[in-house]
Amino acid sequence: MNLIQQLYNSFLSFGKNRAFCIDGKDITYFKFLEYINGIYNLIEKNISGKNNGIGIIAFETIETYAAFFACWFSGNYFVPINPKHPLERNKAIIKETGVKIVLTSKDEVSEIIYSGNVASLNIRGLKESGNKNPEESNGNQLLYILTTSGSTGVPKHVPINAKNVEAYCNAYFKVFPELDQKACVLQTHDHTTDASFTSYLLPLLKGACIYFLPEGQFKFLSIARMMLDKKITWVKLTPSVLAYLNPYIDDLDLKHIKYFGFGGEVLP
Repeated sequence: MNLIQQLYNSFLSFGKNRAFCIDGKDITYFKFLEYINGIYNLIEKNISGKNNGIGIIAFETIETYAAFFACWFSGNYFVPINPKHPLERNKAIIKETGVKIVLTSKDEVSEIIYSGNVASLNIRGLKESGNKNPEESNGNQLLYILTTSGSTGVPKHVPINAKNVEAYCNAYFKVFPELDQKACVLQTHDHTTDASFTSYLLPLLKGACIYFLPEGQFKFLSIARMMLDKKITWVKLTPSVLAYLNPYIDDLDLKHIKYFGFGGEVLP
């Protein structure tokens, strides 16, 4: 069974479980599928065929997460776009990665869209009931394209296919079989980095619940505040976050967290 079908089956099998917790509001796997279905149908109405590039303005909303999977289920790939990044960088990403349309859950992105000369579709609140099976796919299906920071020169676009992601997931579960449907995972990463995808893909394959950070707040303080939630059991951070929290670590009661993962930077 391929990765896309595994994800779809997981959403059905764990339908009544919490998939996400957003500002204290729980969203089940069944409800998450409704968001995916709504965006999936919107994509089909606006793009023909498969393997199309779809830009997603990566706000921290349930619609953004649903859009990722709607792209995959419809046989297309997505390109995450951070609205806080420089306009010229986002314009170049849209132009160079084959983006046909851009999905957004908020309105304040007109400058990005107009400058990129692509159509935008607002997906805020979009959902439809019923089950919509994913398109047939294989390991070579392109899932997403990441763009490097450009610290070594010109930013590079890195394509990731289903086979790449499936290999990572399988290896992870062999090392950490403890991740299961009882886990509550804190997602702290920017969606334009590779760490974010594994932060939600892995838990969703196992029926776990994902907590993500409220927008518009100081990130380090939000992470500290969220980690105090007694329900959260898995956290993955960059070492720089740990370094920032270090002066306050003795005041944080984190005994309920079973797993801390660190990556993306050298540990101090």
